[in-house]
Amino acid sequence: MSYVYKHVAVVGIDGMGNFNKDTDTPNMDKIFENGAEAFYAVSLSPTISAQNWGAMLLGAQPEVHGLTNSIVDQFEYKNTALPSFFTTVRKAFPDAFLCSCCNWNPINHGIIEHNIGVEMHTAGDDAALTDIIEECVARKPKLLFIQFA
Repeated sequence: MSYVYKHVAVVGIDGMGNFNKDTDTPNMDKIFENGAEAFYAVSLSPTISAQNWGAMLLGAQPEVHGLTNSIVDQFEYKNTALPSFFTTVRKAFPDAFLCSCCNWNPINHGIIEHNIGVEMHTAGDDAALTDIIEECVARKPKLLFIQFA
């Protein structure tokens, strides 16, 4: 099977919405020059982190995935009936390097499975996270998920 993209990066920025399409963002524009982008996505209501990041990564409404900010960091994610998109990629590419880099640790702890070989990094500030992302990009991940708060 032939794939259009050899590497995929999913970048999410808390609180940005679609405002960047109407704002001067030259560095983001450079990223999007040779990739895919979408400006029609909307947050779920209520716009709470666990519910929305869970919906994005698990492909299910909050009523289905059941994650909330009060429970998302309590347990490692293990719902095999509702796998994250990392599991889908892992099944298609068993040996691929998959990486998640976040400011908000509950994504890595409570939304992405820990038993499928995803390298997970959390940093409390954007500068430290950017350094980690650069290291991961140098290793050419098949899938790189990035979340900035």
